[in-house]
Amino acid sequence: MRLVLSVSLLLCAVVLACGDDGEQWVTFPHEIKVPVESALKIPTGKIINHPDFLRGDLVLFKSATVKVQSGCLNDLTDCLPIHVCKPNVQAAPTKYESLDAVCTDVPGNEDNTNIQNVTEKMGFTVELNTTDAIARVWIKAVEGQGDGAVLTLVYDLLN
Repeated sequence: MRLVLSVSLLLCAVVLACGDDGEQWVTFPHEIKVPVESALKIPTGKIINHPDFLRGDLVLFKSATVKVQSGCLNDLTDCLPIHVCKPNVQAAPTKYESLDAVCTDVPGNEDNTNIQNVTEKMGFTVELNTTDAIARVWIKAVEGQGDGAVLTLVYDLLN
């Protein structure tokens, strides 16, 4: 009986520390470099080498600068909200010096599902597609442009 209980507890611990597909979760806060035209699974830090809306939490695109899109539940019409941290709707995004300073506002229905012009030092919160959580994200750096653009993200989970 003790062996069965021990094995059950071990399996529960493994499931909690891993994503649905068995990928190990990262420790938070986590810093990662993500290239454009890819997707990121936030809990595991896995980078998908194409813009996969259905399996990623964030999708990065090249545009005039860099665009960030949230993941989508079932199709491209069912994407999750991103809350850009700023004093009011009309204001420019607030610049932060670290992840700790980024807002912890929960994204809502009034928020967009993408950020058209990502800039260094901005912060946002996003509802995750891969797990039932909200992440707080800080854009530490934006390097390069076009196909060669890479974002350095620092993030943690709020719940």
